[in-house]
Amino acid sequence: MNQRHKSSRNAGFSRRSFLTRAGVAAGSAASASVWLSGVSRASAVTGGRTGVLLNLRGGNDALCTVCPVTEAAYHAARPNLAVAAPAQSSDRAWLDAAFAMNPAGVDYTNGVDMVRPYLDGNLVFVHGAGWTDQVRSHFKAMQIMEYGSPAGVSAFPAEGWAARYLAATPPVTADVRAFSHTTLMPTILRGAPKTSAITDVSDLGFPGPDGGLTGTIPTAPSRRYTISESYAGTNRPLPRNAAVQALVTLDTLSSVSYPSDPTTLGYPDTELGEALANAAAVIKDPTVHVELIHVEMLEWDHHADQGPHAPGGKFHDMLGELSKAVGAFYLDVGAANVDQYLMMIYTEFGRQIAENGDLGTDHGYGGLFTAMGAGVHPTAGGAGGTVWHEFTGDLCTSFDPLNGDAQDITVDYRDLFAEGLVNRLGLPVGQMSAVFPNFNFRATPPGVIG
Repeated sequence: MNQRHKSSRNAGFSRRSFLTRAGVAAGSAASASVWLSGVSRASAVTGGRTGVLLNLRGGNDALCTVCPVTEAAYHAARPNLAVAAPAQSSDRAWLDAAFAMNPAGVDYTNGVDMVRPYLDGNLVFVHGAGWTDQVRSHFKAMQIMEYGSPAGVSAFPAEGWAARYLAATPPVTADVRAFSHTTLMPTILRGAPKTSAITDVSDLGFPGPDGGLTGTIPTAPSRRYTISESYAGTNRPLPRNAAVQALVTLDTLSSVSYPSDPTTLGYPDTELGEALANAAAVIKDPTVHVELIHVEMLEWDHHADQGPHAPGGKFHDMLGELSKAVGAFYLDVGAANVDQYLMMIYTEFGRQIAENGDLGTDHGYGGLFTAMGAGVHPTAGGAGGTVWHEFTGDLCTSFDPLNGDAQDITVDYRDLFAEGLVNRLGLPVGQMSAVFPNFNFRATPPGVIG
């Protein structure tokens, strides 16, 4: 990857002037100046974990990821796409006696994969997870999942459920509460306090001459000042506050030491690899605390030529990228620091059990949820390292009740997300309904995230 050059971010810029013109009360100017002093921070931030939300957009195929390789019905339904059981009992792909990781997601050479945290007891796979509303449109399913509302509501809330979570919990710091490593703000964080969408947090700054090269005129500070002045005088609070937050975010997150080449840490040379490398750098920085980081990986909608078996196949290469990126993140932050975060990986719906005539899979129902971090465990107790499920009998005969062609949902995402938010990310239990309105939570939680 390219080396990243950080520009000078503070010279010639008065935060107090901007805040005053932006409408911040004079009496709070001193504290607000500290609130915006991201680069000059030196003391450690204490308290709170970081939630990492990784959205696999397009409908990840659970049965091609964590595969029920011992089930005859699985192989009968997918004569071309089923993953074979590993030949050796010692094969790293084996997760338990019934399930194996698709070898595409297994790094047999260096162990930089999702299997590593699984074996360490810090990752759990959940089969049969999803939003218990029968919706197979990507756009509708994503809306329902990110707004956190049932399918039958007449109107969606104004905010995404992650935004409501942040509103329901006190901030750990007053700088940046969340960011999305995306071009646009995702629905799940719409309306979130002190939150920005950033394509690449490792490259924050004002491009162009900044005085770092001999003979150049340092224009970055003046351009920054011009932007602040343009928004400071407006009487419209939304753009004014967005400008303030953008500069807060720039100051806070540009002070983090990001890897110039994440591939040296085992990350794939992809957008996902870079995003998770940046997330790990933020989590490791002792002077910065961000409560939520949102990341997404696109293009899981494989209706044709799914290709789960060999390099060059769409699913094979994507799963390899995902597993390597998550494994590198785990090793980068460090097993000793696994309590600093909770990563939750999800998708809008699963795929149909039977392969189609184009050697792909069509939209389904139940899918795969993954949680990584300290405190993940099955209901029976113990630590991580489990393929957790509640269906009875074979997975591939546990059909959804409406269409009878896809895996059933036996645990709702809202129960899983709420369990993670309450047990690991500080949400008061009494605020669960504020985050996920109109939902009847289980009397006894799933017990996946403790």
